[in-house]
Amino acid sequence: MARLTGDERAKLEAHLAAMARLAPAGGAGTPGTTLPLAHCAVSGADGPTRDQNVRNVAGVAEVTRAHAWTIAQAFACGRARVATLQILNDYPNYFSDLPDVRTPAVLNRYGNTFRFHENLVHDYWNASGQARLDLRRAYCAGLRWSTTHFAAVLEELDAIPDPLDPSGGSVLDNTIVFWHNEFGHDGHDNQETRHPAVIAGGGGRTLRLGRYLRLRNIASSERVPHNRLLTSICLAMGLDDVDYFGDRDLRDRAAYRGPLVPLMA
Repeated sequence: MARLTGDERAKLEAHLAAMARLAPAGGAGTPGTTLPLAHCAVSGADGPTRDQNVRNVAGVAEVTRAHAWTIAQAFACGRARVATLQILNDYPNYFSDLPDVRTPAVLNRYGNTFRFHENLVHDYWNASGQARLDLRRAYCAGLRWSTTHFAAVLEELDAIPDPLDPSGGSVLDNTIVFWHNEFGHDGHDNQETRHPAVIAGGGGRTLRLGRYLRLRNIASSERVPHNRLLTSICLAMGLDDVDYFGDRDLRDRAAYRGPLVPLMA
């Protein structure tokens, strides 16, 4: 921090200030409150029994649930209000071990030792005809598998009561879970449009969920910047003075400011 100057230092200071505003007073789950230790279902010595080594396809689900359990307990005990969970990335090749990905068409194209991301996903964007259909089926099979892990995270959050919810809701009921894919639906490395995102959890009834929203105008080049989704999440978390989130070079453009109105409760 001490070595930073100019815009980079200002950005980091603003980020730290925002995180401090989210941090509860005295370690509580809500700013300005103190959560009695009796509300915690775990002690400092407790933790998942599963270690961090994935090892195989089945291990991905086990490690994901261990991470999600830890996050849920941290939220319930007031140790944190924000968490980031990355479930795999481009390089672990567990996707290639899935039976629905290892179709005859994929094996005939790449052989037995293909890589899901570098081979199948990269080639999908430039393929056509039957080859594109074959790659799409395998690609979608990998995404469906990823979705099961997202569902597991929601299950772990939903399994733990929120001690600060007077109606007896779960941690999930009062959490916003933002999940997005690494790709939009354009050519590789040019995927800033048609980018899917899933918002789950109750969010303390601050967002209108349970719907599918197509925000772009498919008959024109009109698009809705995803900055506005991030602004919506900030507002739902109580940061009422936030009306922009993202690249500072875009903050003065009206199209990038404000929340997604259809999403707000």
